[in-house]
Amino acid sequence: MKRVSLSSLTEFQKHSIAYSLRHALEEDFPDFVEEAKLPTSNGFPQMRWNFINRRLMECPSNYQILKLKRGPWEFLIFYDKSTNKTYSLMREITFRMHKSKIQPFHYLNILCARNEDVQTALFNDDSVLKKQNEFREILLAGINDFVKGHELILFEYEADCLLSIRRVLLSRNLDILEEEDLKSFSKPSSAEDINIISRSTDEDDMDEYVSLKPKYKKSNDNIESNVMIKNIDNSNNKEA
Repeated sequence: MKRVSLSSLTEFQKHSIAYSLRHALEEDFPDFVEEAKLPTSNGFPQMRWNFINRRLMECPSNYQILKLKRGPWEFLIFYDKSTNKTYSLMREITFRMHKSKIQPFHYLNILCARNEDVQTALFNDDSVLKKQNEFREILLAGINDFVKGHELILFEYEADCLLSIRRVLLSRNLDILEEEDLKSFSKPSSAEDINIISRSTDEDDMDEYVSLKPKYKKSNDNIESNVMIKNIDNSNNKEA
């Protein structure tokens, strides 16, 4: 069976992703909590994602960033023009819960359907694959290139401490085909790295969303997706 492999990310790319994640979890968020002096910790797991996403958007890279919204939840998809792949992040605990359910039209299943066999994913007569392909076109509408596949960055933390981070290549059923541990890349290797990774993005990026609402029905199942897409050009936010 033809399938894609883990992309050849550079050492700098791996370091910028892992370090940004660690910095958000272990420094940015705890500093915010300490300064805010909040009396309760309601919503902290969700709140952390705002700091993670901000750090990742500040990474100097050639990534094209899609900001999507499904229901009330906002998340980012990163497209690497050098590998023609998309990337997203998820906690290990969330991934285990999601994998235990049958959700063929979740964005992760949709994007990973192409990993196993590009030809099959594009032209298979299976009705689920056809709908996944249609959804994929909507999700990746802001990308003009052909996207070869999707990789997931899995991580876990406890008490504001990053415990693990790895990137995985998943099958259409979300079985792990390949993986690489990135924990060793999570600490700064030099003062220059800290300075580069800490650069901010333009406030001009904060424009409005575009709302797309595809609806599909199959037998007794109602499959609805309310996807809001924002394309953030991050091509100029890279190492000089």
